[in-house]
Amino acid sequence: YPGADFDVFKPIQNKQGLRNFFGISQDATIFMMSGRNQVRKLFPNLMVAFKTYLNKIKSIDDFTYKNSLLYLHTTLPDIRTYNIPKLLVTLGIENRVLFTYNCIKCGKFFPNRWQSVITNCRFCNGEAILPRVNFNIPPEALNQVYNLCDLYIQYASSGAAEFPLIEAASSGCNIAATDYAGMGDIVRRLDGIPIPIQATFRDINVDAWRVIPNDEILSDEMVKFARRPRQINLRKGFNTSEICRKRFSWDKNAEIWMEAIDDTPLVDLQGKWHANINYVPQQNI
Repeated sequence: YPGADFDVFKPIQNKQGLRNFFGISQDATIFMMSGRNQVRKLFPNLMVAFKTYLNKIKSIDDFTYKNSLLYLHTTLPDIRTYNIPKLLVTLGIENRVLFTYNCIKCGKFFPNRWQSVITNCRFCNGEAILPRVNFNIPPEALNQVYNLCDLYIQYASSGAAEFPLIEAASSGCNIAATDYAGMGDIVRRLDGIPIPIQATFRDINVDAWRVIPNDEILSDEMVKFARRPRQINLRKGFNTSEICRKRFSWDKNAEIWMEAIDDTPLVDLQGKWHANINYVPQQNI
C-alpha cells in the first residue's frame, strides 16, 4: 500500500481561517474527489450522486441544501476525458461545484467555480489554469485543499490503493470509496464508508473486469454525513488521520517488504549470485 508524507498531509488546526482566506462559508458541507479525468475515475457518477443528494437533502434540511458543495480536483483537458462542463449544465449544478485553479504567473492556487480551462488569478490577475500532470499544485497546497473539504470520496470503476485516498485520510478528511479492490480494503482499514457495487462489466479496452458503484447508496451516505453535527465529523476526520498514520506510513510499508523478502525461502539458484550458470541463448524462431 502507498504511504503519505505525514509532515505535509496533516489536519490544519485553523480550518476556519483557511476557509475565510479562500472565501468559503464556514457552514459549507464540501464533498471532494481528486484524480485525473480518465475513464476509470467516475466523475460523472459522482456528480449524479451529488445531484441526487441535493434533491434528498432539500426536502429535509434546507440550510444544509443551500450550503452543500462538490469539489473536483482534476485535470482538463486531458486524454479521453469526460466532458465535465457539459455535465455541470446538464445536471444544473454549475454553481455547486468547485475546481482548483493554479496561476502560471504567481504560482498560487485558489478554488473557484467553473471558469473555463483558463481564468484570471484572483491574486495577481495573471492566467490561472486547472492542474495538469506537468503543472500541478505542490503537496502543501494540496493538503490545504483536503482540509477545505469534509468528506473525500474515491469513486472509480477500478484501482489499486489510490494515493489521494491515503492523502485525504492523513489530512483529516472523512473518507468513502468504492468497495472494490484496493479502495475497498483501504476504506475499511481506515474506518471509512464503503460504497457497495451495483454492477460489474468486462472492459473491452483493457480486457479486465470493472465495477459500477451504487450512486443511490452514495447519495444516502452523503445525506447521513451532512446531517451529523460538524464537530462529530471533525472528530471522526481527526481519528481517521491517526489511524492512517499508524497503518499507512512509508516506514510501515518498508517493514512489511523487508519481512516478506527476509522470510521468503530461496530455491535452486536464487541468491547464489556467484554461481556458474550454463546459459543457453534463446534461438530466434
